[in-house]
Amino acid sequence: MDFAKNAKNILIAGDSWGLGEWNGRPTHSGLEYYLEKQKHIVHNVSLASGSMYDMIDRLYVIQDMIFDGHRPDYTVPPVLQKHFTLEDARNISGGAIPYYDIVFVFVTDPHREIKDKDFWVKGYSYEDYLNRHHRIIRKYIKALDRFNETVGSIKLIGGLSKCLNRYVKNTSVTIALPSVLELIVPGTEQFEIYCEDQFHLLRNPAVAKKVDKDAFIELAEQSSIFNFYKKQPIMNPDGNHPNRNGHYKIYKFLKEKYNL
Repeated sequence: MDFAKNAKNILIAGDSWGLGEWNGRPTHSGLEYYLEKQKHIVHNVSLASGSMYDMIDRLYVIQDMIFDGHRPDYTVPPVLQKHFTLEDARNISGGAIPYYDIVFVFVTDPHREIKDKDFWVKGYSYEDYLNRHHRIIRKYIKALDRFNETVGSIKLIGGLSKCLNRYVKNTSVTIALPSVLELIVPGTEQFEIYCEDQFHLLRNPAVAKKVDKDAFIELAEQSSIFNFYKKQPIMNPDGNHPNRNGHYKIYKFLKEKYNL
């Protein structure tokens, strides 16, 4: 690895938002591209449709690589083989730990951790669904916290989930950008909860009948906020991801905040 003067060693982790602009597939690498243009060393282990568990799993793999060996119960995913090799791990500059100067983590939808059959709960109010959302993210961030001293300084970027200060309380994890959507579409307020991928389950009458009507109405209102964002030009071409212009705004924000 050739480290340019003042270059930082940066890891990007997350779901498809961490991979850049999409049109059925990635069409521009977004934040990764802009950081590399500034001569930073960037590895990206984001995973399309990746869950919070997937990111923890990948960070464990990277941590083991840093310590120069694989855990026997882990198989290195192809994306890691492409972006991060054992040679990279052995070439830690001066043997420094943590390996990365910064680890940017795009925070995804926590409901990917919940099986379809368990998402809709009889008698749950909107507040119950929202509190479950908060609990899963809080648990995720506590899990991320363990990697600060080995993998690198964890800094959160709010993607499908907005990052709240309460999530990082009593951890060494920090929030780099609370909400991508609020940054790229100024004057807006992101939805509290994302459950766009679970509404199709209500086509099953047995599931639909157990859902509290008021809870459904409030969750549908949250979904309408996401649908508003999907129609914004900066979410073109696919409507589900910030495009390269959106990622440039993310990059500019992070560049100014961290002197990148």
